Amino acid sequence: MKNYFFEIRWAIALILLNYLVMGAAATWLTEDKINLLFTIGRGLVCIYAGWLVISNSVGGLWKASLTGALLLFIDHVFLKGGSYLWAYFFSPATFPFDGLMAFGGVVISYFVFVWVPMALACLGGIAARTYFKQSGRSHDPGATPDSAL
Repeated sequence: MKNYFFEIRWAIALILLNYLVMGAAATWLTEDKINLLFTIGRGLVCIYAGWLVISNSVGGLWKASLTGALLLFIDHVFLKGGSYLWAYFFSPATFPFDGLMAFGGVVISYFVFVWVPMALACLGGIAARTYFKQSGRSHDPGATPDSAL
């Protein structure tokens, strides 16, 4: 398992960077543009993560898909939802809404939309598998069976 997290470390770093940059961009971009750029960035990172899982032979397409779910969990539930929980417990006067309810909404939306980053990461994995198969390189991304988690 250590090898898996080592191989996707850049995808995790990009998810964190995307969250931080878009949070900082709130001072000079409108909310609609931030949401669009944030979502595009999140999707591209999920595709990249699926590519990493397959190209580094740390899993198959199922593991690539689950990597998309992991990245969404880190980004959406842990960072965004965590900020709502932080506000609820430590500075409730700073937000005009109930942080606990906002966190519940984040968790619900995670389960509703988790299939999107999973599909994008799977597409990244399929692209990597196709690329290595067509390039004729000695690297065999299909060496790890899809059932290996």
